[in-house]
Amino acid sequence: MMRFFYILFTQIYPVIIRIASLFSPKAKLWIEGRKNLFEKIQNAVNDNQAPIIWMHCASLGEFEQGRPIIEKIKVKFPKYKICVTFFSPSGYEIRKNYTQADYIFYLPMDGAKNAHKFLEILQPKMAFFVKYEFWHFYIQELKNRQIPTFSISTLLRADQIYFKSNGGFYRNILKNISFFFVQNQSTIDLLHGIQINNYILSGDTRYDRVSEIAANWTPVAKFENLPQNKKILVAGSIWKEDDDQLADFVNAHSEYFYILAPHEIKGSRIEECQRNYQHSILYSEIKNSIPSDKNVLIIDNIGILNRLYRYADIAYIGGAWGHDGIHNILEAAVYGKPVLYGPNHPKSFEATALVDFGGGFSAQTKEELETKLSSLFTEDNERLKYSEKASQFVATQRGATLIIWEYISPILQQIQ
Repeated sequence: MMRFFYILFTQIYPVIIRIASLFSPKAKLWIEGRKNLFEKIQNAVNDNQAPIIWMHCASLGEFEQGRPIIEKIKVKFPKYKICVTFFSPSGYEIRKNYTQADYIFYLPMDGAKNAHKFLEILQPKMAFFVKYEFWHFYIQELKNRQIPTFSISTLLRADQIYFKSNGGFYRNILKNISFFFVQNQSTIDLLHGIQINNYILSGDTRYDRVSEIAANWTPVAKFENLPQNKKILVAGSIWKEDDDQLADFVNAHSEYFYILAPHEIKGSRIEECQRNYQHSILYSEIKNSIPSDKNVLIIDNIGILNRLYRYADIAYIGGAWGHDGIHNILEAAVYGKPVLYGPNHPKSFEATALVDFGGGFSAQTKEELETKLSSLFTEDNERLKYSEKASQFVATQRGATLIIWEYISPILQQIQ
């Protein structure tokens, strides 16, 4: 019965997205990106003679988790080709020109015919699925072809269908994975509870990725003349719900400087930020220096957020006041910054862990957020304490890439 509903979902979902594409730009990208997709894949790999390694990522966050493995393969096995697929436009559109991958596509919707056709064209020698997106027909077809299939940075929760009494069909998807490299002990316990024992506790590759970014940090253009006499808050990936919590404090405290990076940079969202935050200037408007009467800098381009946090005295991460989910806290923590966010982060293991470790603070109310901002801005010792803990937290979690590599490297060497 669950197999029937799964197939029904895979057939109905594209119809729903097609209807949504009439008014949603993101849904339109999902549809447009899959037009003539098999023809594009066939043309791209037609003359290839090298072994192909396939990595599937749901979106941008999962890509960042898979990226350390991709780049390790390219260094150690430069003749191998890398194919990256995305389910979501938010991953594909940002990383479609990523130079370390030889082929980048949207993933055709899961189904028996699509999975067979995709793998028949691509002929991968190894496959990776990142975090917690598992597609039945693709994984079944990989198993049928005896292609080693790995799940990396696996993170599972007890409330997922795999662990329900009616989840047998979905548990079988997991049982077709060759090996799991899991993030935490609770995921191990869940896998063990459904008689899956082919795993190792490797941790999350994102800690390695953000550490690499920090080690290779380069200055942001136009930031040479940031105010030297004002403490700085960098708020990354913020939504309207975050504005509702931050704007009053920002507008009331001009003695500090604020760098705000909205999650979306389409015109209406940028205009909304300009209305919400007084004395603001857009990053694109800066010519030589920031005018002295401006203490809010709104970032209206993409690609620099993970470098912005180094300029912060305090970091704030958006997404945890609404339903979109908290964004990447590690990009800020790696620089040793106190990391603040809202209360809604049930799917983020690291957000809870950072609070427990002492490097992060999850505000439950607007008033609580404002109180913590005030104390961190004014109490140097408290800010330093949070900063040290944040840095230590990331340092203690590094190493997942090496653990994964030690396992897959011998298998990669055997690929012909």
